[in-house]
Amino acid sequence: MRMTFSSETHRERKSRSLTALALGGLVICLLPGTALAQYKNIALDGSNTENNPSVVVNRKNPGNIVVATGSGGLFRSQDGGNSWKKGGFSAEASNHGGNILIAERKGDLYNFHLSGGGDGGKTDRIVCQVSKDAGMTWSVVGTMTSSDVDIRWPGVGMNTKSGELLLLWTQFDKFGSDDEAHKSRIMLSQSKDGKKWSDPVRVSQEGDCVNDDATPYGGQAVVSRDGYMVSAWSYGGNLFVDRSFDKGRTWLSNDIEAAKLTPGSVLEIPGVPDGHTLPTLLIDQTSARYAGSLYLIWADQKNGEDDTDIWCSRSLNYGDSWTPPVRVNDDERGSHQFMPAAVLDQSSGKLYIVYYDRRLDEEDKTDVYLAWSADQGTTFSNVKLSESPFKTDERLSIGEHIGIDAAGGVIVPAWTRIDEGGSKVVITVIRDSELATGTTGK
Repeated sequence: MRMTFSSETHRERKSRSLTALALGGLVICLLPGTALAQYKNIALDGSNTENNPSVVVNRKNPGNIVVATGSGGLFRSQDGGNSWKKGGFSAEASNHGGNILIAERKGDLYNFHLSGGGDGGKTDRIVCQVSKDAGMTWSVVGTMTSSDVDIRWPGVGMNTKSGELLLLWTQFDKFGSDDEAHKSRIMLSQSKDGKKWSDPVRVSQEGDCVNDDATPYGGQAVVSRDGYMVSAWSYGGNLFVDRSFDKGRTWLSNDIEAAKLTPGSVLEIPGVPDGHTLPTLLIDQTSARYAGSLYLIWADQKNGEDDTDIWCSRSLNYGDSWTPPVRVNDDERGSHQFMPAAVLDQSSGKLYIVYYDRRLDEEDKTDVYLAWSADQGTTFSNVKLSESPFKTDERLSIGEHIGIDAAGGVIVPAWTRIDEGGSKVVITVIRDSELATGTTGK
């Protein structure tokens, strides 16, 4: 998709009401100032309460882009994001949210979502759906069930060479309970095809069920091209990793402390009730010099409670040790950058991070920025993606995460925007060649 550039800043643009285009099955919603934007923002025309987007670029056809929302909304494009159609996942299994999309190298697309079949609609399982026709139709292929517990925050990793899948989640004896006898922990299961799943194994310390700093959050897992596995999560004041060299049969008896968190796993950010530190763990699955490198990306407040920043650390020895954190955002001190999502384009080894940013506006107004690195996370350039800021509202949740995917030099960030009394998922499509070589957007 060709982008339109303008010298006009977002402060100089006049606000315009959302203009919805609906032609047949095509759904696009242009945001204020679209014609003048550096990067075209497209609000996907779903419900008025969409958030928690997940996005995937088809590895066989980068023009095929699919977006899922936390509530089960589904949008797909066949022409690089120029036009969009609504779709739907299979209704064979109830969808309790947590939809996560992932692409297999041969072109199949997977979606993982929470579901339930127990008494009272308890969320006690994760369903795997697959699409073999570019996101048009979906079918349930497998279910990972963990009876008599509550499940939250699924995370998925894939070996790009073999297609092997890793699935993590936080498992609660009873979600929200303050009974000390009730515990939570990060669990992991694996599958070759999404149909049959291995017996879950615990990879983290046990925490409480209160959903606070003493709860393990945001499990992520990766697998290298030669089969070693690494998982990561936040717990209390630290980011931890665990690993297996025998394809998940055994894991370390003592978790590795990868980074300190300040003040902890829960961040206080004005207007954002779900300010959890949900780390992203990535692995370089290329065959280049840095193959096997691990990256951790997270947000914390080590520079003060009024200064949330995005950080990146790298490991070259399977997670044994990690480089000192590099500050990703390039603003002056004293504003909030939060809720990062990250991806490594396995065709180039380049790292891309999208995040919310408040450097330019007061009163909690929020923009969206993209940072990228071509030197393995040593240095970053930044650019503003949002055409205009929005103001967060605790009554209208922006969710717990945003999304990004990249393949073949096509980068697709997706985020939540509060507008006109509701929340919408917004995307933009960027080609790596269109990114400036220098740092912009300060």
